[in-house]
Amino acid sequence: MIVERRGKSEDAKLELEFRRIADGQNQVGRMPNLDIRFMDKRHNSAGLQVADLVAHPIGRHVINPAQPNRAYDLIETKLRRSASGIVKGYGLKIFP
Repeated sequence: MIVERRGKSEDAKLELEFRRIADGQNQVGRMPNLDIRFMDKRHNSAGLQVADLVAHPIGRHVINPAQPNRAYDLIETKLRRSASGIVKGYGLKIFP
């Protein structure tokens, strides 16, 4: 997993949580093939740019679902769904 650097403290907190999840504190167990790498913003990675374009509208929707959000409406059609069409918990997982 490649993530953008945010600052020493933020990076350390994120790496600690990542390691906990990869070491087995999740629903699927230990994930030994998963690793984290931090990248400076100046690298301007296309993958991170796309991730930002997708993550921001989803975050805005989670924070305030009543607010109109055309970008989320577009993204939501691409998310995985349950057999009954429910996105939350299937294609959209919200962690505390």
